[in-house]
This record gives sequence, structure tokens and C-alpha cells, in this order.
Amino acid sequence: MPLSSAVLEEVQDTLLALGYTPNEVSQALQAVSQNAGLAKNANPEDWIRQAIAHLST
Repeated sequence: MPLSSAVLEEVQDTLLALGYTPNEVSQALQAVSQNAGLAKNANPEDWIRQAIAHLST
């Protein structure tokens, strides 16, 4: 089950507001979405945390 569009939009908006570029956000979300440990219905905070962790490496 894919991530809901509402959650995806919230995650994208938050990351963009934090100063990440659209390209960085897209790459991070693609990488995070392949994380088997992160449920597709996870709350936005989990996705944001994982995306920032990915972008910080």
C-alpha cells in the first residue's frame, strides 16, 4: 500500500520548509520508501525523521 498523498504532501512540505531542495526531498523520500522497517502508513513524523537522517549522511 503506497503512502497516502496527504501524508506524502505533509512530509514534502515540511522538508521544503526546512530548506531542502525539491530534488533532495525527492531522493530522500525514494530512499526512505525502500526502508522495509518503515510502514507505508507510518505517521508523517516518522517519514520526516527518516528523510532528514538520510539527508544528513
